[in-house]
Amino acid sequence: MMKMKKAFLILLAISTLLILGGPASAVNMEAGKWEITSRVEMPGMPMQMPPMTSVQCLTQDEPAPSNPTAADNSDCSIADMKTDGNTVSWKMKCNAEGQKVMIEGKITYAGTTFEGVMTTLMDQDGETMEIKTIMNGKRLGNCE
Repeated sequence: MMKMKKAFLILLAISTLLILGGPASAVNMEAGKWEITSRVEMPGMPMQMPPMTSVQCLTQDEPAPSNPTAADNSDCSIADMKTDGNTVSWKMKCNAEGQKVMIEGKITYAGTTFEGVMTTLMDQDGETMEIKTIMNGKRLGNCE
């Protein structure tokens, strides 16, 4: 159980970096205060983890949620990022606390909402663990 909890915490830190650097002006996203809900699915998990929700200000320059501890816990580089209409897709390689992590994801914006999914592959004691994260965001209003 501790391995899964550690893997989840690493995944949470990395997930905040997912769409950084994407060409925000090409997508239909309204800046403001956003509620972001993430639901994690892990095969073999004895029980479903509850969704995690955060509220943050997102802008055209910074359309991704931020986590101030993510940079301290992982070394990530985007290998490939593309924008097609309102959809941003990416591939990312990370080294999180000595673990190699590969992430592929896609988010589609619709003005005041977004839906997305990412698949994370990480080595855990010689075995590959696959984690799927479903993300939904909705704009709540202007930032304060």
